[in-house]
Amino acid sequence: MLFKKTNSSTSDDSTVTLICQMLSWWYSFYSLYKALKKYRNFKYIVSITRVVSRITGFVCATYVPYPIRYIFYGSFAKFYGINMEEVEVSDFGHYETFTKFFTRTLKDGARPIDEPNNNMTMCSPCDGRVLTCGKINA
Repeated sequence: MLFKKTNSSTSDDSTVTLICQMLSWWYSFYSLYKALKKYRNFKYIVSITRVVSRITGFVCATYVPYPIRYIFYGSFAKFYGINMEEVEVSDFGHYETFTKFFTRTLKDGARPIDEPNNNMTMCSPCDGRVLTCGKINA
């Protein structure tokens, strides 16, 4: 009774499956290790930029108290030359977070596209400055 005979095909299948999974996990870790070893400095750059990006996203999504909005958003708009006459809601108190202020909607016709039917023009949906320009492929 202690050594009861079991169906050998199911135990063999589960053993093979377990061995295959273990080899798969080992190979995954090994290939990741090799890639990180090859690009040693790259892993630090990627991890640091991810952390900074997540912290920035958290800070930008944080609620800003009503009286501070005018000081913070107003100084930001003045420093970067943001024209608040183009915005649908020009009151700084309306924007609860910096993300909402940064993604504000513009009035219709505030920034018309010069040639809307020309396929060779490009439109950028943000306030900014072009720092580099290169060949753009489809």
